[in-house]
Amino acid sequence: MLLQLRTRALVLAAVALAAAPLVAGQQASQGKQEGAAKPAAASAAVQQTVSLPVTGLTKEETSKVQTALTALQHKMWCCQDCKHIQDEKGTCTSCKKELVAETLPVLSKVTADVQQATLTFVLHEGMRIQLSEVQRTLGTGQVKVDPAKLVLAKDSVLYVQGPPSEEAAKKLEQALKASKLFERVEIQHKADSRDYHVQTVAAAKAPTHAEVTKAVEGVGDGFKLTDVGWFAPKPVG
Repeated sequence: MLLQLRTRALVLAAVALAAAPLVAGQQASQGKQEGAAKPAAASAAVQQTVSLPVTGLTKEETSKVQTALTALQHKMWCCQDCKHIQDEKGTCTSCKKELVAETLPVLSKVTADVQQATLTFVLHEGMRIQLSEVQRTLGTGQVKVDPAKLVLAKDSVLYVQGPPSEEAAKKLEQALKASKLFERVEIQHKADSRDYHVQTVAAAKAPTHAEVTKAVEGVGDGFKLTDVGWFAPKPVG
């Protein structure tokens, strides 16, 4: 009987030793699979939340305002394979295929808060919207965005008009950087155009609409802020 027990114990030990490499391999494979899944999470869709102060908002108006803003759509150019989108016709930056036109929703999670007197919405990845478009969408009703209380979101675009020259563009860029209102300033401008698109990333303390207006007009030479907008940048990697 004792011999049988010893023999059985030796057999079980041998089975355990034989199975150890298989278990370790399965655990290593599982670890690799989990590690491979992490980059996918890092490339999740990028969205931006924007909150706008408003006047004239009542409980009766909330549903109408939310419906109107949620229904906003833009024509975009898309690559179905790479999920690349842009607002101009062209080819995909990754696979070089021709982009296809699609009409896509701009905003989601639109909330009208009567107590806070705010409109809050989320921009879908790659989408843009301007303050003037929000105002037009609100229509001629009593609800209006209040520029006096408006604070710019982290990623914003300034629409500026000024002299049509490269020297003027440099002057505007230097003045906005010196204002300390932004962490980053990138100006898009054609030398023969009076229109400037200034892509910005706000400083730790986000600037108000009034502060930005003052900074732009302070450049002189007839520079003026004509509109502001927001965008949801595409993820990196």
